[in-house]
Amino acid sequence: MSSEVEKAGSKPSKQVVNDSDTSLVSTWLASYENFIGVKDVKEAQERVSMTEKEFLETRQQVKDSRQELEDIQSDLHLIRTRLDRTPRDDPKFLEYATEEHKTIQTEKQVNERHHRLLDKERETFDRLSAAVRESHVKQKAQEEKTKYWSIIGSVVGTVLGIIGSTFISQRRTKDLKGMVNDLKEQISFLDGGAGDELKTILQDLKKMTLLTIVEPVLVMFHRK
Repeated sequence: MSSEVEKAGSKPSKQVVNDSDTSLVSTWLASYENFIGVKDVKEAQERVSMTEKEFLETRQQVKDSRQELEDIQSDLHLIRTRLDRTPRDDPKFLEYATEEHKTIQTEKQVNERHHRLLDKERETFDRLSAAVRESHVKQKAQEEKTKYWSIIGSVVGTVLGIIGSTFISQRRTKDLKGMVNDLKEQISFLDGGAGDELKTILQDLKKMTLLTIVEPVLVMFHRK
């Protein structure tokens, strides 16, 4: 029973740790994006998307308004045709005249609204163009910054690689020197061919020691 209680109590703590790690990673990622300019690019692209959506909506409103205005003007043309064909003393004449007056008032209102929408469409288009230009500038600046930091990272990585290779070579050289010194002590107790053979081995070891120092550096520069 107690073990079940302990397991139940450990689950929230693990969840808190996981949430903390996730929050830390998100914070570091946000800081990195802000540093190299990705955040600015995202914000500029969001403004472009929002302005584009507003422009398309306004454009549709202009299209609907134009169609409504054309329909009213077509109705007004028919009313005026009937009015021209109707004698002045006909009871229908007054009815057509009243209908014409109402249609003219409606046309005026729709026409005013249509021109306001046209102005809004032009304004929205100008803001969309400005947002697109800003997005291109932000993206270009972010690409330049990323390129420069990539070059810096490459140079730093190369330098660290040379330093690491040199350190390892020095360690190997130290070990080989120890072996050479041990062999020198052994040569002093040998005579004849065995001593000459060990001297040859010592010469080879000296060449290997020099090679271990020079070779890593040459390899690093060859890669560059």
